Amino acid sequence: MTTEKFIENIKNIYGRFEDDISKKIFCDRLLYSLTGNMEYVLNIVRGTEEGQEVYSRLKKCNKKKVIFGAGIWGKNIINAYRDMTFECFVDNKVLNSNKFYCGLPVISFEQYLKDYKNDLVVISSRLYHTEIYDQLKKAGIAEEDIIDAGMLIDNMSKRQYFDLPQLQKKITEKEVFVDGGSFDGKSSVAFMNLCGGNYRKIYVFEPDPDNQSKCEDTLKNYRGTGENLEMIFKGLWDEKTTLRFAAISNGSSKVDKNGTKQIDVVSLDEVIHDTVTFIKLDVEGSEFRALSGARRIIQNDRPKLAISIYHKPEDIWELPALIYSFNPDYSFYLRHYSTAASETVLYAL
Repeated sequence: MTTEKFIENIKNIYGRFEDDISKKIFCDRLLYSLTGNMEYVLNIVRGTEEGQEVYSRLKKCNKKKVIFGAGIWGKNIINAYRDMTFECFVDNKVLNSNKFYCGLPVISFEQYLKDYKNDLVVISSRLYHTEIYDQLKKAGIAEEDIIDAGMLIDNMSKRQYFDLPQLQKKITEKEVFVDGGSFDGKSSVAFMNLCGGNYRKIYVFEPDPDNQSKCEDTLKNYRGTGENLEMIFKGLWDEKTTLRFAAISNGSSKVDKNGTKQIDVVSLDEVIHDTVTFIKLDVEGSEFRALSGARRIIQNDRPKLAISIYHKPEDIWELPALIYSFNPDYSFYLRHYSTAASETVLYAL
């Protein structure tokens, strides 16, 4: 693509966004993709109530800072708040201090109590933030020395894909919903709650074997007659094939040429023959291929779309352009759902 064509493409996408919030997020994500400057991510994060809370507390604190949870969210916090200095990670799974993560030492809880008990600790775990918070309080850590970022991230994630008012106004009792990259099934439950339990069909796609079990456990109480919820334990792509896959047993599992497992992938166009009304996609970098595999549905049905748009730098311009090329009648919105660089969602309505 020539420079002139790229600029024309960016202008066209920018013009499709319907509100100032979306335009601001688009500009910051675009500049982050082009420069790698995390200040643009901070601009997005500070635009959320939760992100502003974490950042302001970090900025005001003159104590040493540690992160509790050496996982993906801990890494995201390190990357998002690069203007802050963190001493180490704390993790309950560490038995000694000979491990490093993101260039920082990972220490045990016992070592933390010995060296950093009176400093600021940021809880990064989304899944176990309640348990970690209780653990810290029982150990005598002052409430003002705890930032429960995991709780804030979890609260934001519960709104993700569904909280845009313009989308909610378009929800009917005849929804056919595609949950692409379901992880633990909770996004399908959130959709059911949004509909008040009144919908026509849900298709759940999840290729990670461990996550499939999580989906089944989450959704076993919501299967209804068995006809309005269908679990398809395959990945989404633009064709039917077999691909290498990194099964991490969490929301980060993804198609990866160096992955140790193989999965079957399919296209939405070949699998679903209902009139689809709503597609959610969070497939860890496979969004372009998955959308390409839904070309017929997007052209003919014009479903509401909630698409993750942060996994690859080029997503911020390639995904809106792809959707627009399939159906130029869409209008776009952007919203952000984390205190770090991840979880930006493109809504196409």
